[in-house]
Amino acid sequence: MAGGKDSLLILLIKKESPENWHVFSSEPNCSLVEDFLTTNEIQYGNLYQGTDDLQENKEETIMKIIQSDLYVDPAHIRFINQLSIVKNEIEDDCIFWMGSEGDTFYSWNRDYQLQGRQGYFDYHMTRSPSFVGSVHQTYKNVLDAPILSAYHGYEMWNNIFRHYDPDLISEGDDLRDEIARQLHGRAVKWPSRNPGPSKYDYDLDIDPYEEYINHIAKVV
Repeated sequence: MAGGKDSLLILLIKKESPENWHVFSSEPNCSLVEDFLTTNEIQYGNLYQGTDDLQENKEETIMKIIQSDLYVDPAHIRFINQLSIVKNEIEDDCIFWMGSEGDTFYSWNRDYQLQGRQGYFDYHMTRSPSFVGSVHQTYKNVLDAPILSAYHGYEMWNNIFRHYDPDLISEGDDLRDEIARQLHGRAVKWPSRNPGPSKYDYDLDIDPYEEYINHIAKVV
């Protein structure tokens, strides 16, 4: 699922079978991602283009709410129906990758850095895993396919992040240019901007808490 620098770094990693690695993106990012792939001569399988339309009915929205255990605004869980089509096409071998929270380690992030050293790691032990974990959980529960982040595996935490000093990053610093160069073997040309799709606008009469409690009552 490609859009910003953190997910684009995943595309730069050398793959043993690049034809099995597909790219999913939506406008206004998709054309920028496609240009990134072409300009940097990155091998991949298919490019799946999502649409920015909601494309879900009330029952599907309620399903997202329930599967997130009320931890995530359903507006953040995007492209469910379109990703389901991709998953069904690839069948049981489908794994989705996201670039979740990479920027909070590899670049200066105001929300995290201004908390001080203790506050920085407190965010990464509370706010970050709560949100990212809940987002991944919801996708996984709905799509019945693993949703992984390249920045939250054991090796990354054990070899890099447990030794990390947030004071090494100053305002304006971004290590991802050098990381990209090392992954790709040469300088990388990034998209000129990262606009992101607009947030879903729900016009539905739904009480998330009520729907969740009703669901629990049915299954218990």
